[in-house]
Amino acid sequence: MKKPLSIFFLLSFFVSIINAQSSINKRILIGKWEYSKKNDKNLFVECPDVLNFKSDGKYTVLNECYGNDGMNPIVETGFWRLNSDKKQVILSRKFLINYYFLGSQKEKITMKIIKFTGKSLIIKFGGKVELYEKK
Repeated sequence: MKKPLSIFFLLSFFVSIINAQSSINKRILIGKWEYSKKNDKNLFVECPDVLNFKSDGKYTVLNECYGNDGMNPIVETGFWRLNSDKKQVILSRKFLINYYFLGSQKEKITMKIIKFTGKSLIIKFGGKVELYEKK
């Protein structure tokens, strides 16, 4: 009787580990994520976008070339949340200038999380896949 029970608990443990790895913990997503130059080795990105997820549910997108304030060059702001399965980030957007991070679609957009390691974040929006690295 002990063997089947032990096997059950062992399998439950592994299933919980697999489920934890397939979803994102909100706390470790918080922080600044910079567009990686590794996206296209032939492309020079002078002013990469920096996506800043804040713990209060707000986010900002910064870009030194397009932001109005050199010390805090915010081009977009709004609120972010993870969807219920924690595999997508939903942004409720507000544009501050005519520079569009991930397109000009207003209201809400959804970014699918393709891969997350804690140090790198690969997202997909529409047909576009981009790599961001923890700053």
